Amino acid sequence: MSLRTELPKARRLWVTDDDPIFTFGIRHHLEGLNCLEELVFFNDGEGLNAALDQLSEESFPDCIFLDLNMPCMNGWEVLEALEQKKKPAHCKLYIVSSSINPMDHAKAKQYRWVDAFVTKPLGNKELKRLLAFCA
Repeated sequence: MSLRTELPKARRLWVTDDDPIFTFGIRHHLEGLNCLEELVFFNDGEGLNAALDQLSEESFPDCIFLDLNMPCMNGWEVLEALEQKKKPAHCKLYIVSSSINPMDHAKAKQYRWVDAFVTKPLGNKELKRLLAFCA
């Protein structure tokens, strides 16, 4: 059986990361998996936050990948802004960061929006695991 038919189809994934190498790689992996109806990229938290402000709870993406260290508005600032909103039940938010600092991992657990902290890099196996929870 093909991997493409085994993976549940998450409808919408939004990725927020300012690293062009990471975004190129993840786009390549995700397009190869052929498992999304919509893939949107933001290169800073400000863009993500502005886009989320325009949405109703029902229209939030199924999955958000959020980096921590970005210009303009970092991931922590995005999480602070999101804490003011009700989290839609269907939306999963994963911090995807190169940080191995235990303090970052502990801090992330304090936010009700964070479903998991995932350390970069991400391969196909990890992406499939994360997206299965979003479908």
